Amino acid sequence: MQTQVSLFSFTDTKKVESLDFPSLEGFPGMRIRESERLLPMKEIATDVRRLSEVVERKALASIARQWLVIAFVFVGFMIVSAHLGWGWWIAAYLAAAFVIATRQHALFGLIHEATHYRLSKKSREE
Repeated sequence: MQTQVSLFSFTDTKKVESLDFPSLEGFPGMRIRESERLLPMKEIATDVRRLSEVVERKALASIARQWLVIAFVFVGFMIVSAHLGWGWWIAAYLAAAFVIATRQHALFGLIHEATHYRLSKKSREE
């Protein structure tokens, strides 16, 4: 006498067939009709156009903010480090280095945007 072992131990296959599974129509990546889209393509295009406008004031503010954070952290570390023991000095140094590195990374991102003429309107017009 041989017994069969299966991963599913359903005794009644009709119960399995009657389970309600959700339809796949609403999942991301599934094709839907144009009329059922959340945003029509024209609205998406106007949003992208509006969001991709170059605002020089915001670009300059972003550059200044990165440099101010770097200067504030550097000066703060120099002031505080004179009063710390070796263990706390190393921890403060690592924290300052981490914050300065993140701001340098942000500046490199802004440099990248500048190479694509996304920081100033003048550079695109010339």
